[in-house]
Amino acid sequence: MPERLSARDVVSVQGEVPRRGAITAIVKRGNEVLVLTCGHVAIPARAKEPMLASKKPMLASRFPGEASEVSVLSVCERTAPGGGASLVLKDAELTGSRDIAIASIGGGHAAFDFSHPAMETKGPFEVRSEDCPTDSKVFQWSPTRDALIGGRVASPARASVSLVLPDGRAQAYERLIAVRSVGPAFSAPGDSGSLVIDEDYRAVGVLIGLSTDEFTAYVLPISRLQDWPDAGAFFRSFS
Repeated sequence: MPERLSARDVVSVQGEVPRRGAITAIVKRGNEVLVLTCGHVAIPARAKEPMLASKKPMLASRFPGEASEVSVLSVCERTAPGGGASLVLKDAELTGSRDIAIASIGGGHAAFDFSHPAMETKGPFEVRSEDCPTDSKVFQWSPTRDALIGGRVASPARASVSLVLPDGRAQAYERLIAVRSVGPAFSAPGDSGSLVIDEDYRAVGVLIGLSTDEFTAYVLPISRLQDWPDAGAFFRSFS
């Protein structure tokens, strides 16, 4: 029996500059399976960058400036070579206010786990409608460490920062939630895209990156997805 694809897996794109990130959530809508993750994993620095299958699921990518073209790449299961599927990018954005991608999974992959390891339930998930107060607790499921990691809010949706992406690009972001580490680092390489929740299991945001001192992580507020196509499939308040 092939292992089920779930939010415990890591999205991986192999190429000149390998990129990886967390699966924010997987949901089923009718006959379609949708995957949410971060945009800077989906969008490569160069359109001609080669992308080859890896041991982890791979994300398709639509290149900036080529909005009418969609690349379809294979998704390989971790323990069942040849039992993969295709993942087609539906929409992606990498800007100062959004860093997000939505894709659909094609045929050939019958095994999915739609429950989220941090939520312990299936989507669509409840969204926190108000800002998290300073010093409030938040959590994210780290697929690279296979653990629930806690932190505390240092700044509620007011941090403007420039982060260096894995391929060397500097990306300026506006009005992010800053989360300081409590114990283990709140974010680690490969955690970008992880769903961040509050103590009441409500979606707060999507993990984007980490400061150079590795003490502060930055989170895209979930409200930025309010008007995004297909966002209502993942988050109940957007329905």
